[in-house]
Amino acid sequence: MSHKRSERLRHTGHAGGHLRDALLDALEHRYVDDPQWWNYIEIDFNEEGDSRWFQKCSPRRRAQWLLGQLWHCTDVVPGDVRREVASNDPDMTNERQVGTFARLARYLARDLREAEHQGRA
Repeated sequence: MSHKRSERLRHTGHAGGHLRDALLDALEHRYVDDPQWWNYIEIDFNEEGDSRWFQKCSPRRRAQWLLGQLWHCTDVVPGDVRREVASNDPDMTNERQVGTFARLARYLARDLREAEHQGRA
């Protein structure tokens, strides 16, 4: 399970709401109290084995897995989140740059890469 993209996403382009919500919940910390949003990812899985696997992962690995699940997700990111991201990034020209969860996942993957290069991850 854990190393594969969900069947639902493969067939429809839509990730489960629990995955989208987990990213949005963690992202709240990016602008409020901790730019290392990946430390706040929490997902409730239906299968105990999946939960155990996830809990054993480092926060960075959890974030990589979650971003991978959302990498092709065509669901639209809520407008307030798009505006928050756009207003806090001087390189962003408009909020449509993170209009879908796929685009948001790619954008946030930069945080992980930058943290790794700076030795924070």
